[in-house]
Amino acid sequence: MRKDTVVRARAALLLGGVFLPLTAHAQVNSGAEPARGTHLEEIIVTAQKQAENLQVVPVAVTALSSQALEDARVSDIRDISALAPGLIVTRQPGSANLPTVSMRGVTSGSTGITVDSGITLYINNVYLGRANGSLFDLAEIERIEVLRGPQGTLFGRNSTGGAINILTKGPRGELAAKLDMSISNYHGRRLRARLDTPEWNGFSAAVTYLHDEERGSVRNLTPGVKWDFTRRSNGIVGKIESAKTLGMRNVDAVEAAVRFDNGGPFKLDYRFDYTDRDATQAAVQVIGFSEGAGGDSARAIYAAQPALGGLNIVSTKRLGAVANDLMTLNVLRVFGHSVTASYAVTDNIEIKNIAAWRGFNENVGGNDVGGGNALLDPAGSGRPYKIFATIGGTPQKQRQFTNEFQITAKSTLLDVVAGAFYFVENSDGMPSLFSRLNFTTVPDRNPAPIAIAYRPLAARNASIAAFAQGTLHITDKLDFTAGARVTKDKRYYEDVTSSAPTGMAVTRKFKHTDWLATITYRPTSDIMAYAKVATGYIAGGIRSAISFEPEELISYEVGVKADLFDRRLRINAAAYTSDYKNLQVTLLQNNVTIIDNAGRAKINGLELEVTAVPFEGVTIGGNLGHTDFKYKEYIQVVNGVRTDVADKILPTLRPRWTGQLFGQFSKPIAGVGTFSVRLDATYQSRTRLTAQSPYASSKLNELVTLDPFWLVNARASLSDLDLGGSKARLSVFVQNLMNKKNMEFATDLGSVIVATYRQPRTYGLDLSFEF
Repeated sequence: MRKDTVVRARAALLLGGVFLPLTAHAQVNSGAEPARGTHLEEIIVTAQKQAENLQVVPVAVTALSSQALEDARVSDIRDISALAPGLIVTRQPGSANLPTVSMRGVTSGSTGITVDSGITLYINNVYLGRANGSLFDLAEIERIEVLRGPQGTLFGRNSTGGAINILTKGPRGELAAKLDMSISNYHGRRLRARLDTPEWNGFSAAVTYLHDEERGSVRNLTPGVKWDFTRRSNGIVGKIESAKTLGMRNVDAVEAAVRFDNGGPFKLDYRFDYTDRDATQAAVQVIGFSEGAGGDSARAIYAAQPALGGLNIVSTKRLGAVANDLMTLNVLRVFGHSVTASYAVTDNIEIKNIAAWRGFNENVGGNDVGGGNALLDPAGSGRPYKIFATIGGTPQKQRQFTNEFQITAKSTLLDVVAGAFYFVENSDGMPSLFSRLNFTTVPDRNPAPIAIAYRPLAARNASIAAFAQGTLHITDKLDFTAGARVTKDKRYYEDVTSSAPTGMAVTRKFKHTDWLATITYRPTSDIMAYAKVATGYIAGGIRSAISFEPEELISYEVGVKADLFDRRLRINAAAYTSDYKNLQVTLLQNNVTIIDNAGRAKINGLELEVTAVPFEGVTIGGNLGHTDFKYKEYIQVVNGVRTDVADKILPTLRPRWTGQLFGQFSKPIAGVGTFSVRLDATYQSRTRLTAQSPYASSKLNELVTLDPFWLVNARASLSDLDLGGSKARLSVFVQNLMNKKNMEFATDLGSVIVATYRQPRTYGLDLSFEF
């Protein structure tokens, strides 16, 4: 897209967000239920560990209600991308179960078991230590809260960029049932059933079952290829087989909840969830060749393939069929138990304890990192030939225990939230059987053992913290909030490397104090402004037996929240600047993935959310995010010398502009029900996907740069249909209405440049019943 087109797109987005707020939702932006009449509803969030009105909380938070999630057809965590300013959630190559989350210039997604994420994920206020276990499909959600910016005090475990808290529905306390069914193209089938029991002596329960499947939108030209790595792995890995389709999933999940609440001061909630997810990764295809000798060799090898009987598939367009002959099924099993107990000591003092035991097993299997393409040995042996591929070992196993104790107290002068947090995690798994077959053949389908014994790596992570935050009500209009969190982290890592073939163990300890200070001013009952400074921290760690240091961020933020025109218009806005130091970056050195502290960055940003109800039955609004990320220092080793190359490094996966526009219209039809139609449009500006250092070739620079684009979704529904005493809803939907087939991810492997592409247009029917 040309520069003038980009400028026009940005101008349209700004004008649409400020003057014509066609919201993606009154309820999606704000989390409210559909507006009743012509007024926006009050929204309750727990962003400060207690129930509060969103409009009085001095935190940049977006709350997505169950109705909002249903209207937006959110089925897993990827679907919330762009529903909050600057939030981007995408698939990550290397695992069909690991999302990449980006917010305020901080990007998560590392697969290392001793590497933490700057965007933290929670289920019912329970911290998830590994992102691998977070891509489970969402069963029955009450609300998702997206907290933007460092949450170093109350959600302090690694929250430098923000936190996402998924809150599931508890029991209703009355007999009820709900059934949701969907069909869509690519053989999509989805069924969700929920049953609530009536209350008995204060006890009530609910159980939800989910089945979700899709065939996958890309066909594998080399299905059923069998590989035997029994000898190579000393009997650990065994046999694997390439998948028929890529991007498929088959999910079964269940959640059970039991609540005790007899109206007294003591309340208890128990929740259990289990997800069984089989999936294949997105198709990987070669889109070009690297600069230099590696790229020249790869180009020659691909050119020779037709004569050798191999497949030469290189395309910059999304392909409907590829040859990923080493791409196999990913298997994920996730479980979780949690118990939340609370006791109201008085009307103004409450104590709460949240204990949880969670874990997952994952087997990634084979991954055609280099695009596969069924290459044959250019020497003419006819054997399989791989430029870059990995073979996962036995399932990675993770188990974690968390316990958080809280006490909240309120008075006319002072509100206090304080507590303690404990986290311990044990992980083990096999490293990649091989991670780089650069211009080499696989000798046969059961290759010889490697020189170093193939054995598990293991990690143990522990963290303990104490936190306190208090709000002083100086006047009826002016508050001052201060908080701090002291954290101690300990890591243990055991691995086998070429330098330590009999194994080596590394232990690291870290201690850090995070803090915040906020001034809140309410000139009227409908307007609130705040100024805040806050810090965040990610513990250091170990990757490939190499240690790296903690990452730190300090953010300065001002914001305003306003309900105007008798709650017909809601505007929430924030501006921030962040200093980011000791950035933890992933590097590939000597064919080994490591984490290094590259240097410093400056992040400036703006965020806007607008919701309006101009007429009864009409809800319009949107959000806008601007992120300006600049490296101030980036240290690389050049010819054995540590050199600052910040002026030559381009930020990747960090678009400057993101946004969303939405409009929804609802109208009752006498004797039938309620007709509604909804239109979403999300925007992302020009984005560099890979190669932080610019290429000499302008064509290659354009190849790995994603042009600005819009994604449009639409849905029309008939709800409140009376079917023999039950309520029904029938909807037709289209996602990716304009059938965008652009890239989601690209990387330069030093020989070939590979990419994955977006899911094409999806359409179908939704039908739900409530009894």
